[in-house]
Amino acid sequence: MLNSSEILYKKYKDARDAAWNTLILFNVDKLPVSVGVIFKKLGITVGKYSNKEMPIAIKRSDLAETALLQRAFTVYSDNNPLVFYNEATPISELRFSLAHELGHLLLSHSPSHWNQNAPTRKSIEIDANRFAVRLLSPACVLKEMNITDKNEIAKLCGLPLSEAGERAKRLKALAKRNLFLKSELEKQVLEQFYPILPYSSNNSDKSPESTLPSSLKSNGETPDSP
Repeated sequence: MLNSSEILYKKYKDARDAAWNTLILFNVDKLPVSVGVIFKKLGITVGKYSNKEMPIAIKRSDLAETALLQRAFTVYSDNNPLVFYNEATPISELRFSLAHELGHLLLSHSPSHWNQNAPTRKSIEIDANRFAVRLLSPACVLKEMNITDKNEIAKLCGLPLSEAGERAKRLKALAKRNLFLKSELEKQVLEQFYPILPYSSNNSDKSPESTLPSSLKSNGETPDSP
C-alpha cells in the first residue's frame, strides 16, 4: 500500500505524464500550444457563452447560476462532454482554462467530483492545473530555448503571468536538481519540438548533431531520423 507521499507523487506523475503523452499523441511541435486543435481532434465540442447568450446545455446544468463567474467548464449531454468558455475571458487565461478542462477529461475525473462540496474537488483541481501548465509550457523545451523569465514564458506560451511565474520557479528548481530529460516521454517531447529549438538546422548554421543534447543522441541518429 502506498503511503501519503507516494500517493501525492503518483498523482503528480499521472498529470505530468498525461500532458507529455498529449503533446506526443497530437504531434504538438510549436508554442503556443493550440488547445482548440486538440479538442477538435478528440471530437469534443467547444462553445462560448456570455451574459447575452447562454446555450441551452448550460441552462439545463447545475452551473447555470454561476456560469458568468467562471472562465470555462464542462457539462455532459447524453454522456458526451461539452466544454464552454466565457467570451469575456482574456486569451491567455482562456488558453489555460481550456487546458485545465482538457486535463479533467484526460485524467478521467468524474463529473461527480466537480461539485464544489465534493471532498475530492480541491485535489482534482490541482491535478488539472498541473496538467494544463505542463501541456502549455513543457519544461524541457523552455530549458533548451533558454527561456526562464516569467514574462518571456507568458509571451511564448500564452500563459497568465501568475502561472508563468510559477513555471519560472519550477524551471529553476528542476535545473538546480538536474531533473531534465530523466523520462523517455520527456525526451520524445523534446525531439518533437526540435525544429523550433535554437540548435535546430532550421535556426542555426551549426550541425544539428553537434549541438544536440547528449541525452538525445543515440547511435548517431537525430530527432529527424526515421
